[in-house]
Amino acid sequence: EEEEEEEEDDKRRVLFILGGDHPSAHLRRKPEQVERFDRLSLLEAAAMDLSMEVAKMTTEAFDSRKDCLLGDMFSTCLEKRDKEYEETRKARFEGLMETLDSVGILKDCVAANHDSLVEGSDNVYLKDTHKCLRHAQFEDKEVCTIVKTFVNTFGEKVAVKCFKSGTFVCGLCQKETSEAFLERFKRVLAVFEGNKDLLAKACCDSLFAALADADDGDETLFKKFLERFIQVLDDVFKGDKDLLARVCCDSLFAALADEDDGGAFISRIEKIIDDYFDGNCNLFATRCCESLLAAINSKAKTDELRERIDLLIADDDDGDNDLYGDKNTSLAASAGNSFYSGLSGVEGDKYAKFLLEIRKRFYKENPDGFASACSRNYMCALLSYKKDGKLTVELISDLAEIQKELFAGSDLGMTQALWQNFSEKKREEKKWTTLTDAEKEKFTDAEKEKRSMKAVHAFIQQERLLLEKERGMRGEARVPLQPLGPRDALFQRIRQELAAPKKGVINPNAAKRRTTYWSKWSVTEIAWLLFLVKKFGKDWPKIATCFGIADCFNARTAKACKLTYSKQLKEMEQEKENEDGDDESKENHPAKRRIINCKRWSVTEIA
Repeated sequence: EEEEEEEEDDKRRVLFILGGDHPSAHLRRKPEQVERFDRLSLLEAAAMDLSMEVAKMTTEAFDSRKDCLLGDMFSTCLEKRDKEYEETRKARFEGLMETLDSVGILKDCVAANHDSLVEGSDNVYLKDTHKCLRHAQFEDKEVCTIVKTFVNTFGEKVAVKCFKSGTFVCGLCQKETSEAFLERFKRVLAVFEGNKDLLAKACCDSLFAALADADDGDETLFKKFLERFIQVLDDVFKGDKDLLARVCCDSLFAALADEDDGGAFISRIEKIIDDYFDGNCNLFATRCCESLLAAINSKAKTDELRERIDLLIADDDDGDNDLYGDKNTSLAASAGNSFYSGLSGVEGDKYAKFLLEIRKRFYKENPDGFASACSRNYMCALLSYKKDGKLTVELISDLAEIQKELFAGSDLGMTQALWQNFSEKKREEKKWTTLTDAEKEKFTDAEKEKRSMKAVHAFIQQERLLLEKERGMRGEARVPLQPLGPRDALFQRIRQELAAPKKGVINPNAAKRRTTYWSKWSVTEIAWLLFLVKKFGKDWPKIATCFGIADCFNARTAKACKLTYSKQLKEMEQEKENEDGDDESKENHPAKRRIINCKRWSVTEIA
């Protein structure tokens, strides 16, 4: 019986408001929904007024009037509320325009139709990012004054960012909290010694929530919060305000605002830095993320996370760390929201073991490459995919196929672009499986075939075709498609350099020159080839790279360089055998002319 009573006590009645009746319905921009929402809100407010009026009446008075006057009373309440709503809307709209325009952020920063405002339009349409300003009590003169003071004190940049937050608007733009909220915000600015740019980086909803906390009339909770924030600056980041601003996020401020655990949270941060970042707070600030701080916001969660991290960097028999080579600080390279979300999840132990398997199977000789892959949220997010509420090994089996088909004989060489492409295909695959048969019938047969293909097979097929196309551009179309082996490192480097011309390494027009791979070698090109062989030896990929980045020469493949050099050697040997020939033939021999040409620089070579 006692257990049943406890179960009854644990139960709570919950009301779910759906569809057009939800308060957010008016944000959908459908006129009929906005009108219905306004009408319902008005009726609800009038009904509440009526209930308050009835509550004031005695039983006798209510019984004598309920039949004939109750409807009239409701009509009176409805008319009164309607009039008040209209007046409030008008006053709020005028206050918003006047206040924000006076501080210079209405037209360019907040209004979506700022071009029309310049032409003198009276209507203001707020940007989607600033819709929460409609709840600000601009009809109150004190609120308008405080908003002006805030913008003038903290600047337009901070103000525009803050006004995107509904939590901030509720704190600063409500009559009951505006004055205290402004004063607290000034005290946070003082922590950054008046640096408004750093404050702008620190702004987030959890900070605003901590500043808006009513504290039951005193500032006990806020004072504790501010003390902890200053403690993080002094003890964790040694007074470096730039580093503090980097780690500011919702998870940090939410943990600091915890009345019971805020102090212990700071100690846990310090231990994480000492144990996993070599005590380097700069490194920690650079690689910190929301999920890491959320994962250590309680002792129990922190203990679980540390156990899983220790498993990943555990020392094995050969003296190397399983996951990150010899330096534990390489763990910082893996930092990412998806990485820590997976480790701190319900199945975090299983997730850690999956990471170890990926490391050992696909990055055996490249721990740095694995750390880099972890830092890309694509891989860790894919690994976190659950089926029937459980983690699966689907990603591991997919990576096995990708390695076999695209990176045979080497570690997995997935770049950021490849991870992104594969992730998109996985999303399309999951989306296709959620469609009903009726929805699938709307697609053509070709689209059905394309969408029904497994993501990993579609990805491999696309990359193989792309690789074959690249080879064809370089004159290697005759190379058989099987086996592909590792992706061509030279072309990959050149493509990366083309994507970043700011490095000044490769001419943007080099791609056009690649169509001339099989053109005849000029005298200067052969002289350049001989010089490169003398300098680098028979490192044909490196020599081909030198041709690729030289503007004055056609791009050449490693194979073409090797064949041309062999042919040149034969010609030089033949020349040596014919030394006793007539002087004229020796003087005009191509090899002799090449040596002469090397002595004098042409205009092309100088360019």
